[in-house]
Amino acid sequence: MNKIFKFRVKEEDLEKIKKRAASIGMSTSDFVREAALDAWVAQYNTVELNKLIWEVNKIGVNINQVVKLCNLSRNISSADLERIENLQKETFALLTEFLQSEDKNKLIEFKR
Repeated sequence: MNKIFKFRVKEEDLEKIKKRAASIGMSTSDFVREAALDAWVAQYNTVELNKLIWEVNKIGVNINQVVKLCNLSRNISSADLERIENLQKETFALLTEFLQSEDKNKLIEFKR
């Protein structure tokens, strides 16, 4: 026996849902039911995410310190520029390594 299930959405969200359902030839009801029952849900591991954010923030603080020193002296040495470049590379490497490794599974787990 079918039951009625109601939920609230903003008007603009309802329009998006209706458009998505229509674009694949489904009724709004079937689309929402299918999405709720068969969709993948991302669950974030906030401990790992916070570790990553902390590391990137720490590197950003170092970059800001170098830039402040450069602005104070109005003289940017090649060593300062190299330090900034290395910090940026370190940030990129950290993010790339994390996202390309199995560790990404620690950050986001997709469940059905």
